[in-house]
Amino acid sequence: MSEVERGLRRALLALAGLTGLGLVGELLLIGHTEEALQLAPIVLGGLTALGALWAARLPETASPKPLRALSLALVITSAIGVWEHLESNLEFERELRPDQSTVTALLGALSGSSPLLAPGALVVAALALAAAVWRLTPSSRAPGAA
Repeated sequence: MSEVERGLRRALLALAGLTGLGLVGELLLIGHTEEALQLAPIVLGGLTALGALWAARLPETASPKPLRALSLALVITSAIGVWEHLESNLEFERELRPDQSTVTALLGALSGSSPLLAPGALVVAALALAAAVWRLTPSSRAPGAA
């Protein structure tokens, strides 16, 4: 791995780690702890920060599989979060105006109080983490490395 690649890897790991930490802080500050499902992004944000620290200490010959699995979990959780936010907004719209059409309710839900793109922060962290370990493959391992 070249010095430029190492620098880029460090920057991507910093982005992933700081995104994870920032997400944990923000979610705790806004009280995103009312239901068990709301704890998932908090836990995964913390795991992302720890994973980024761990990855920064990994030798270039280490297996990236745990970090790739974490990245996948972040993307899945993000999709669930977008759905949950949309569902919450849609429910509120229907309670507020029960006689409105589905299309009107859906349009209102897109701009509701639960921001639909907020869970996308998990995807940013996932992409940064996955990109940081992209080059860590069995083919880049030193001969005889496990």
